[in-house]
Amino acid sequence: MRFSLVFIASRRTFSASRPTSRPAKPAVLQRALAARTSRMFVNSRRAASMPAHT
Repeated sequence: MRFSLVFIASRRTFSASRPTSRPAKPAVLQRALAARTSRMFVNSRRAASMPAHT
């Protein structure tokens, strides 16, 4: 759980620090963002429902 959160945060910082000279594909970026947010939502729901022993 903690590792996945760190991995998501590192991926976000990597994509934010990426040079934007390349033309962005909005559909792919939106799909990746939606998948990431839904995964974070599922992870938070699972962490809230499960007892905190990691």
